[in-house]
Amino acid sequence: MKDHQEINKTRIPNLFYQTEMNGDWMNYGPPTAPEYYVRVWKRMYTIMKQYSPSTKIVWSPNFDLKPGNTEYWPGTDYVDVVGTSVYWKGFGYNNPMPPSYVSDSMATVYNEYAKVYQKPFVISECSAAWESGSGSNPGTGQTFASVTSSIDQVGFQKSFWTEVLSTKLLDSYPLLQAAYIFEDAKQEEFWTDFRVTNDTAVRTMFMGLIDTLDATGRMKWANPLTTTTTTTTTTTRAVSTAVATVISTTTKSGSFIASLGSSALALLACLL
Repeated sequence: MKDHQEINKTRIPNLFYQTEMNGDWMNYGPPTAPEYYVRVWKRMYTIMKQYSPSTKIVWSPNFDLKPGNTEYWPGTDYVDVVGTSVYWKGFGYNNPMPPSYVSDSMATVYNEYAKVYQKPFVISECSAAWESGSGSNPGTGQTFASVTSSIDQVGFQKSFWTEVLSTKLLDSYPLLQAAYIFEDAKQEEFWTDFRVTNDTAVRTMFMGLIDTLDATGRMKWANPLTTTTTTTTTTTRAVSTAVATVISTTTKSGSFIASLGSSALALLACLL
């Protein structure tokens, strides 16, 4: 808690707490009773605000929360920001994402919570899941000796990020303020690579999409931050989160890419 108090002196942190609570892959998700989740959430919120009042606390179910399902909602007085996770997965097939998939996936949580209660909205986690190796589809039980790809990894990731980094999405969801990349590769149903930084061609494509959106004036980057070392004082451009720091190099997108490293989550940028 002391760390949050120190951060509050210079910037406003976002706290993501027990996200995707409607997913049975979380130990606090089903079959845990939603009523228990809500009680714990309210207690956490009350304590956090007592010690770190400016921290913004993000309530973020998985995108497949059923329309009209309010059993996980702690109430507008206990939520500062609404978010949701959005991933594109083919479960054995690397195919292009349908053009409106991100928008359609956000719609329920955005419209029933962020819009109704006029809360800022974020995409709490997102990326396209490039699969390889053997695995299975958890929905159908079908097993695969290998993944079938109708597109290369650049086109696959581009189909996802073109929608996220579009003025159309921002115009359709005016409360959307930020998106967070799940910048990781790990074993899931298949070996799954969510990253946009590991492959040179994917990275170049992604930086181009960032620069294109930035040119429209719809991205907000951090203000200059002065940092002091034992020998020199330098001015850099930085964005700090709990998991990543963005430091400017020659371009804003280059700065962002250079900062990701092995972080599992990284702030993409504030979207306007």
